[in-house]
Amino acid sequence: MRSQKVCSLLLLLVLAGWATAHAANPPRFHFVQCPESPETHLNGVSNNNVAVGYCLGSDGVFHGFVAANGKLTYVDDPKGVGGTFPEDVNSGGTIAGFYLDESSNHHAFSYANGQFRDLDPPGSILAIAFGIDELGRVTGEFEDQDGFFHGWVFDGAFHGVELGSGITSVRDINANNLATVAWQDQPPLYRSSLYHGGKLTDINVPGAISTLAHGINTAGDVVFSWTDENSVDHGALLVGRKFTKFDAPGCDTTTATGINDNQVIVGSCSAGGIVQGFYVTY
Repeated sequence: MRSQKVCSLLLLLVLAGWATAHAANPPRFHFVQCPESPETHLNGVSNNNVAVGYCLGSDGVFHGFVAANGKLTYVDDPKGVGGTFPEDVNSGGTIAGFYLDESSNHHAFSYANGQFRDLDPPGSILAIAFGIDELGRVTGEFEDQDGFFHGWVFDGAFHGVELGSGITSVRDINANNLATVAWQDQPPLYRSSLYHGGKLTDINVPGAISTLAHGINTAGDVVFSWTDENSVDHGALLVGRKFTKFDAPGCDTTTATGINDNQVIVGSCSAGGIVQGFYVTY
């Protein structure tokens, strides 16, 4: 493993509205930024409230980090000379993500107990891991030799998920075997579904021209990034059958990517050319 550094995590606490919900008790958005970095992404959060993400360093390379108790620890894959991108983490501390090698090729990885492990499906020329559940199952997408993208779940063996489009991606999975799946039927726009036992249930955000489902918790709550008719990205939360759209305060765009059983959502937003991570409780 490449060297780890522990730094203070910059947190900015902002009180803001949560769309039209929780008007009496609006949630507090906490903004997260790596020191002296113009771009910080917070991607996944475990049930013990440990988060992972990545930020742009002064060397022009993205570095992975783990954030816990107001501190962040940088975690870089030794093969990731082009960048390390943690996407999710479970309560056991196992991280799933991807790195870029010296040729900028994408490789999926898992990281546990100080060791990185490549998770490239057989026949792939590009692989990305997006999610990991409490059982250690990893989800993602890979590109084959013919340029088609396939979804996958790894539980000690790789299992493909196909929706009949040129791009299929499994974004996350929970302990109840419910997965979030996104695909493109009209590139570059995405549609999203819940996937269970071969059955699909559409979960597209109302009014969106593109919906990208991301994290899912044990209760089945899902977070999204979605795009409006003006090509602006926003966040959304699905609880039961109810969608709540939201934007991080003061931001031009918002993406919600991770969620845990403590009702904590993590994501990223941009304003004035600066990208910050955020977390908020719903």
